[in-house]
Amino acid sequence: MEASGSTTKLEAGDFFFAPTCVVVAGGELAVTVKNDGTALHNFSITSLGIDRDVQQEQAITVMVRFDGSPLPFFCKFHVAAGMQGAFLAQ
Repeated sequence: MEASGSTTKLEAGDFFFAPTCVVVAGGELAVTVKNDGTALHNFSITSLGIDRDVQQEQAITVMVRFDGSPLPFFCKFHVAAGMQGAFLAQ
């Protein structure tokens, strides 16, 4: 999926993110993560110090600074189940 403008949305389900790959132009991106699953989920980007929990049926918005390098994101609770993705340069 390609992010349009300076915002994008991710769905956190049981146990996946959708989309898993987001193409961005760079700069700062407002990322809204909505938990549509039945479990507590998380949105983490280690290199940026982002570690935010997302309660069931709730949403969070975080600002992500993107410099053009691939930027992986994951759920710290379910990364072993494959709940991860990445932002990639356009």
